[in-house]
Amino acid sequence: MAARLGRNARKKAKTTPTTFYAHKLILQQCSETFAELCGTEGSITIEDVKPETLKHMLYYIYGGKISEEDLKEHARDIINAADKYGIITLKLEAEVAYVKDTTIDFSNVMDLLLYADSKNCALLKEAVIDFIVENKDDILQKVALKDVPGGLFAELLAAMSRKEKKAGSSEGNSCSMSINELRRKAHEKGLNIDGSREMLIASLKEDD
Repeated sequence: MAARLGRNARKKAKTTPTTFYAHKLILQQCSETFAELCGTEGSITIEDVKPETLKHMLYYIYGGKISEEDLKEHARDIINAADKYGIITLKLEAEVAYVKDTTIDFSNVMDLLLYADSKNCALLKEAVIDFIVENKDDILQKVALKDVPGGLFAELLAAMSRKEKKAGSSEGNSCSMSINELRRKAHEKGLNIDGSREMLIASLKEDD
């Protein structure tokens, strides 16, 4: 059975919806959010995802591999959509591409930090925190810190610990491991690899 997904380019604009066809069973199995939306209806309407982004997400759900170029070009939109609809592996792939393609500086450091915190993008958040630690004196002078998310203290300590230690010497101490290390260990144990540093560490400790 096929489900039709339509989405207006602009919510209030009088335009023809873009229509995609997908199998309900596949959508329901890959995402709890899609499963709830599908229900018994023949079609669902998606109004918060751009057509191009939805096309990429459906292509990925059906086993396609999104090119690195497309991931970089649409990274933030893909992260937003994949996070909302629970396509975790796609979200993480887009996050990696976004981190690689983004230059962190004093003009965007707070925007990136707040965005990473809001979407639970632990890798992006780690990159931003590392930049803050590396440039702490200039950060204090050039960046307004009143909107810094709560819980940042532990992230800063972890970044400082990684900086002080030689590569690989943090092995065995999950509190100072990089996000890549934490995700690798969680993946090896069959645990959820999406979430904040605290969530990853807590899952690993509980598993041990």
